[in-house]
Amino acid sequence: MIKKFATVLPMTALAFAASVVVAPQASAAYECRGNQICVYQNANFTGSARVLDPYAAYSDFRHLYYTNGVNLNDSISSVQKNTDRCAAFYNDVNYSGTVEYMVYGWYGQNVSYLMNDRYSSMATWAC
Repeated sequence: MIKKFATVLPMTALAFAASVVVAPQASAAYECRGNQICVYQNANFTGSARVLDPYAAYSDFRHLYYTNGVNLNDSISSVQKNTDRCAAFYNDVNYSGTVEYMVYGWYGQNVSYLMNDRYSSMATWAC
C-alpha cells in the first residue's frame, strides 16, 4: 500500500506543476506613446487597441480595425490622447451626430456612458 501511494503522489505533484507552468499570462494593454491617439475596445485602456494619427481625419470607423480584427465602429470604450492636438469623436460617420471634444490638456478616460460603443468618426485640429 505504501509503495502504491509513493508512486501516485509524485505523479499528482507533476500534473499540478505542469498546470501551473502552462497557465497563460494576462496580456498587457497597449501603452499609448507620445503624439498618438489610442482607442481601446474596453474600459480603463484595456482590450485590443488601435492607434490613430493625430494629424489625420477619420470619416468612417467602419473601415478601421483593432489589432484583434474587431471593427472600430461603435466599439470604443476608452481613449488616450497623447498629443497637443484637439480631437472630436462623433457618433455617426462623416463627422455628424453627437460629438465629444477632447481639448488641449485632456489625456484620456473611459468614454461617457451615453457615447460608449458609439463613436463612428473622428476629426482633429491644432488647439
